[in-house]
Amino acid sequence: MEIEIHPATDLEFAESLTHSNMQAYYRRHGHLWDPQIFRQSWQEFENYQISHQRQPIGMVRLSFSETACHLRDLQIAPSWQGMGAGTQALDWAQKQCLSRGYLSLKLRVFQDNPALRLYQRHGFAKIKREGQLFLMEKILTQALPFSRTIAQADSTT
Repeated sequence: MEIEIHPATDLEFAESLTHSNMQAYYRRHGHLWDPQIFRQSWQEFENYQISHQRQPIGMVRLSFSETACHLRDLQIAPSWQGMGAGTQALDWAQKQCLSRGYLSLKLRVFQDNPALRLYQRHGFAKIKREGQLFLMEKILTQALPFSRTIAQADSTT
């Protein structure tokens, strides 16, 4: 399944999907959903819509600090989960970070969220526990063109 990721303009879709996906975790861990906080963060973060054949199926939200890129949200509609959209969105987010010179991608995830396993499979490590959340980080590396460098070196000898 191929996805497209582009700047998001549909605040209502993003808020509805995030609230729907996260409400059980919020309740279980004593958090309250505050639409005002979500709407404020919409102005502060970079928001991207994930689509499949022009149908919106998810959201990716990023922010940037002096030292790291932060994955603020990765939400996939339940009917599209488990089909590779999350993996493709993670790869895209890593490329966004690298293209801006960041070598660290951080996120927070509830300890009982199945997405934790996705993040671990993709090289994220738990670096800190904050209540019911894990702060995770992946150190990013750019693939160096070793084969081309070696081939060029061999051709000059």
